[in-house]
Amino acid sequence: MKRATLGLITVSILLSAGANAGLKGHPKQQICVNITDSPYENISVETRQYINDTGNGGMEGSSNQDFTILAGSEPGEYCTSTFSGTITRSGQVGAEIKVKKNGVVQDQFNSYSYFDGDGGSNNWDIYEQSRCSFNSDDGTGVHLRATDKNGSLKKSCSMVKNIPDENIAKVIFTPVLDQNPDQGYPHYDEEAVISGTSNYEHNDIVFQEADENLYQCKESNWCNDNPNYYSPGTGSNWEEAWNRYN
Repeated sequence: MKRATLGLITVSILLSAGANAGLKGHPKQQICVNITDSPYENISVETRQYINDTGNGGMEGSSNQDFTILAGSEPGEYCTSTFSGTITRSGQVGAEIKVKKNGVVQDQFNSYSYFDGDGGSNNWDIYEQSRCSFNSDDGTGVHLRATDKNGSLKKSCSMVKNIPDENIAKVIFTPVLDQNPDQGYPHYDEEAVISGTSNYEHNDIVFQEADENLYQCKESNWCNDNPNYYSPGTGSNWEEAWNRYN
């Protein structure tokens, strides 16, 4: 689990009357946002988890957790803290996720897992709303991951069986993110070069709109010289001034 900057966390618990009646399971859940590339700008994540104890009176508790995946963070999973509660035999464990960049929603998932169990061998069945990550071409979407009572790691877009109370079920969400080709780098300014006002220096990185690639300056004099010869990727002698930057 990766580290992220943690924002506001709000937890509310509503105890149902007669909560001691019947078989009980004690679900533990985390929401994890999986990013496949290092982000070039901050990613904001808003989550809500809840337990609906349908076998004994309804809503049993909820938790709101917001966090930020910082620009330059390593690819991987960034998770909430563990949310837990009690379900009398059967109920729902909710997972609501909203992923934003610069305040704009990039992707979201609002659903729940159907939970049925007695504590020692609980079954989780996620309602993935046709967004199973195993069925998408790019791996985006959602799945459930948990370790069963025999120590086997289970990954599924439907049911995972025999999960004991002490083990955490993780909702793994890989969001669709806009990947701007410039990755936040300044665009090569041909007009500034022609007018003599450009100031590209050694190791500066620019985005070339003509071919949508990134380039790194290796010879500052030529990087600021005639675009017909030294415009990155398009000038006749561009490789004397620039390197492709991956």
